Amino acid sequence: MSLADRVKQKRIELGLTQTEAALNAGITQQSWQSIEKGDTRKPRNIIGIAKALKCDPDWLMNGGAFMPIAEVSSKKVPLISYVRCRGSRRKKSH
Repeated sequence: MSLADRVKQKRIELGLTQTEAALNAGITQQSWQSIEKGDTRKPRNIIGIAKALKCDPDWLMNGGAFMPIAEVSSKKVPLISYVRCRGSRRKKSH
């Protein structure tokens, strides 16, 4: 199954028109049509398209196991954690 097939299949499953799906993805209907026809094989806005279709962008591009976007973790975690340990301060000398 190609990218075009997966995009069209998911859009139809969700009951969306090309215009509605394109609007949700932030692209034009003409761009969406080009993807479904197979003229565009590597769309620049694959993340927006995947969100509009409620699926994983990797699945759209490559096929394989289907993973709904809701199952993809979007939990934000801090890059740096500040921890203050007791007794880690240096005692001042008098």
